[in-house]
Amino acid sequence: MRKSQRTKQAKRFQADYGLLNETVVILDKLASTAAQKADLTTLSELLSRIKQAERRFPELPLGTVVVYIDAYRKTTLPEDFRRKLSAKRILVDDLLDLSRQQGAAIAGALAAIATVQSEIDRRTN
Repeated sequence: MRKSQRTKQAKRFQADYGLLNETVVILDKLASTAAQKADLTTLSELLSRIKQAERRFPELPLGTVVVYIDAYRKTTLPEDFRRKLSAKRILVDDLLDLSRQQGAAIAGALAAIATVQSEIDRRTN
């Protein structure tokens, strides 16, 4: 009986586990660049799906993933940062600070995703 329950639970979590894997891939791609709003389309779609999963499974710590991804989305570089930088209307230090914040948010999101996936693994194995 217990194995049957775990199998059912694994099936319930399977799509969201895959969603988190997909999010890791996108975050890894974004980690290699200083993101602008145009770079966040796919991540925004994934975030919407993670929020839906959070409502389905409030016992999983998906809210932490949402918080870090939201923090990342708030640290995008201005669309015209190159022009502003060359015109000296924006400081290099400000851009570097945003880039550091992006890196910290990605690291936090990846750690939060690993925590959620570990919890799913614990519940289903």
